[in-house]
Amino acid sequence: LGALLDLDMEAVAKNADHVRNTIAEWRNPELLFRYLDDNRQDPRMEALIIRWLRSIFGLSNETLRMIRRESPQNVRHLLQVPQDVLLRWYSDECPGTSRCRTLFMVGEDAGSCLRI
Repeated sequence: LGALLDLDMEAVAKNADHVRNTIAEWRNPELLFRYLDDNRQDPRMEALIIRWLRSIFGLSNETLRMIRRESPQNVRHLLQVPQDVLLRWYSDECPGTSRCRTLFMVGEDAGSCLRI
């Protein structure tokens, strides 16, 4: 995992419990690595997917929420959405899900861009 995500093996070993739990929670964890492999030819996508995987496995100081809400690219996009809509979307009362695992697997099952 360290080699795939360009991390020191010690960093991965220190978080071994979290990594094992994360892998156990995913229905098909190999899809995460296939997704990375499928995008290795695009340096921008590869960097983003590595960042995303590090977050999923607890191997960075960045959470998925931080990537979604604080990444400069996403902030530019989110600034285009009216604030009242964003607040409803961020609310716990918002219907649906924003869970990474759920969206990824729905996208994988449907063969759609939700996997992204």
